[in-house]
Order: sequence, then C-alpha cells, then structure tokens
Amino acid sequence: MALRSSDPVEIKWDGSAMKIYAVGKPEVPVLDVGQRLKNEIVYYVDYAAPLDGPKMQANEYWITASEAAKILDEGVVKVASPLQAANSAEIEISEDAERLLEWALEYDVNHIVLK
Repeated sequence: MALRSSDPVEIKWDGSAMKIYAVGKPEVPVLDVGQRLKNEIVYYVDYAAPLDGPKMQANEYWITASEAAKILDEGVVKVASPLQAANSAEIEISEDAERLLEWALEYDVNHIVLK
C-alpha cells in the first residue's frame, strides 16, 4: 500500500542513530552516537590501518591514540582546504566526537566499525 502525502508517518528516533563497535574486542561496550558523527568522522580517524594492521572493510576506520589524545587536548581539529593547502581552519569537536575519542582511549580501541 503506497502512502499518500496526507497519511501520517510515525518517525521514531532515540537520539542514537549509529553504533560504533571495537573490532576484535567484544568485551568493549558499544558506543551509541548520533548520525551526524558519520559525516564528521573523517576529521578524527584514518581510512587505513598501519602497514602491519588489518585490512579495512567498508565503514571501518583506524583511530591513532596519540592523535585522539591531541584532538581531545586541543578541543579542535585543523582542516586544510583541498584546493589551497595554505588555507586552513580549526573546527571545534562535537560532543559525539569527544565521546568517541574518550571511549577509544579508555578501552584502548584503534580499529572501529560503524553500523
């Protein structure tokens, strides 16, 4: 049955649209975060593991502990323009990003997957 534009649509959102799992560490609790972090995650993670690390799959990322600690300490990430490397800006980290980085450091998590 197709919906008409006048039909009511119930939307349930519990504020945690995405879950982050520690790959290879089932004892680590799952981190619930808002969907917005999926768009921001590129500022806080690497797309590739170290050369001796695991092969990365879709929605998997690598968090470097030293970089996570630096970002938390500064409260911002530095972003350079892809067109002009000389132009850069600092972006304040979001609450979800702060929670992600603190979680990664607390549980010694480097390899994560978003679901």
